[in-house]
Amino acid sequence: MTIHRFRPRAAEARLFATSGYVEVAAAATADAMVAFLETDQPETPLE
Repeated sequence: MTIHRFRPRAAEARLFATSGYVEVAAAATADAMVAFLETDQPETPLE
């Protein structure tokens, strides 16, 4: 589970609410999930 929307500072909250940030964060999260699920490294949770 990832959390991208909680930010304690107002300036950060405004930045992270932009569509550009949401697109970048979503793509990075998806890439990380795929890499995790497709890893062939030993001793991973999916081994």
